[in-house]
Amino acid sequence: SSLGDTIVGIADYAFYGCLKLVEISLPSTIKYICEGAFSGNKSLFKFVVDNSSLERIGDRAFYACEILNIFTPGAKLKHIGSEAFYACKALSNNELMKIPDSVESIGSNVISSLDDIDYWALGHIHRPQKLMKKENRK
Repeated sequence: SSLGDTIVGIADYAFYGCLKLVEISLPSTIKYICEGAFSGNKSLFKFVVDNSSLERIGDRAFYACEILNIFTPGAKLKHIGSEAFYACKALSNNELMKIPDSVESIGSNVISSLDDIDYWALGHIHRPQKLMKKENRK
């Protein structure tokens, strides 16, 4: 699926439970994905934002997208909400997932298989250095 180039955001629960949605490619105009926008999509495998302006992923945006395995948010992402990828079993086991260096804040329980965000520092998922520095100051 592809959305028009005039859309700047995906509303709360816009594609909630769309069971046949397998792949989505968003235009570069998308700046935010709101709460639960794609949650419960059991068939969603691939998510890509072309030349992204994406800055914010809301709470539970991809909650329970169990087979989501390819996630490419772009380099302008600043915030990932709580439980954004909770119960995304394939993504949480993907050693190639990379959180862009632009990310300034990450909510709690972003990925359910991780007990806490310190797991990300072990190299299973790349985490920007500035986030690690902020946590070390606490």
